Amino acid sequence: MKSWPRLAPGLVLGLLLAAPTAADAATPPAAPRKARSARPPAATAPSRAESIAAARRLLLGQLAASGAGSWDAWSASVEPFRASLRERVAAAKPNNPDSKGYTESRYEVLESLGEPPRFEAWPSSYVRYVANAPVSTSEFLTRTAFVSSIEAISRWLASRGIDFIFVPVPKMTEVYPEAFVAAAPADRIVAPQMRRAIFELLERNVEVVDLLPLFLEARTRPGAPSLYQHADPHWAWEAQKIALEEIVRRLRRYPEVRKSLAAPRRFRTWTERRDLTSVSAAFGALTPEQARRVKPFLTANVEFAAPLGETPLASEDSPIALAGDSYNNGLEGGLAARLNMPIRDLHASGGSLAPFKDLLRDPESMKSMKVLIFLVNNQALWEFPATLPGEIAKFQVSRPPD
Repeated sequence: MKSWPRLAPGLVLGLLLAAPTAADAATPPAAPRKARSARPPAATAPSRAESIAAARRLLLGQLAASGAGSWDAWSASVEPFRASLRERVAAAKPNNPDSKGYTESRYEVLESLGEPPRFEAWPSSYVRYVANAPVSTSEFLTRTAFVSSIEAISRWLASRGIDFIFVPVPKMTEVYPEAFVAAAPADRIVAPQMRRAIFELLERNVEVVDLLPLFLEARTRPGAPSLYQHADPHWAWEAQKIALEEIVRRLRRYPEVRKSLAAPRRFRTWTERRDLTSVSAAFGALTPEQARRVKPFLTANVEFAAPLGETPLASEDSPIALAGDSYNNGLEGGLAARLNMPIRDLHASGGSLAPFKDLLRDPESMKSMKVLIFLVNNQALWEFPATLPGEIAKFQVSRPPD
């Protein structure tokens, strides 16, 4: 995924795709859309155990509804979709391999079959976890190895009194499968291997925010906006907002968060329409005709957040840390505003171990931390490191899948 700039002080884009000018960072728009409180309404805060149990029940319900009878049989039933997707990806050719722009502009794109036009960036890399997955879910878990790595990170943090919440984000092809392959399953679940991987993590006592069911439901609402950008490998603000709502719902269980939510409002948020053409990474990979067709869909909502007083959006002393890859861009300010408290920003480009290595180098900085949210897109999990830093590796448990 492309590397992103750091945030302008005092102003955070909800999408961080249309970087504000220096004037924007210093002064909010003269007549922004109506400012609103970013704090969510009161909602039940499930315990960690309740969250894990509910997610586990949902996955078992999906497995039962598939009628396949087992994870592997379910995965095998989706192989015709995968085969068609592989054929479409293999047929896609780079249009601009010598591009000097974003990395994605030098590779092929997967074009949607109908309207609205959607372009999955660099599908031979970014949708491998869907298209190239083994039929056997056990083989998928063995070859990717991220389940044991994520479990080890969770156990390591728990040993230091820190809760861990894992948030894997599906790619556009997983949420809009029928846009790319005509014969998509009726339930639109095209990656049973990821369903099982999440189930295995829950079985290992790792709390997971399972976004796919939320996204599949949201996309069916009348007039629902796109959850993904039309010419970029990242999700849209509308999907980020759904993720934030669920993350905040979980975080309300912590006394520090409840106390902050009861305090006077420290931040404001507002939404603007922005033309994202110049920062749509796959736009440079399109033919002129493709670019013409998609251009009207590249103006999208972007949320901004800014302090009302002296409280910053980010703080090294925050009890809430956000780590992961470039899918975090734009979440930082939105999460801080919704929690009414600064957060600690630890994310880096790519699904790397950089945030955890940084924490290992400075263990004192973890003393104020109560929960770490690790949010990465599913493609990054395909190559998630199996070799962990020594201290974290001590918590790795070998459990060959059945």
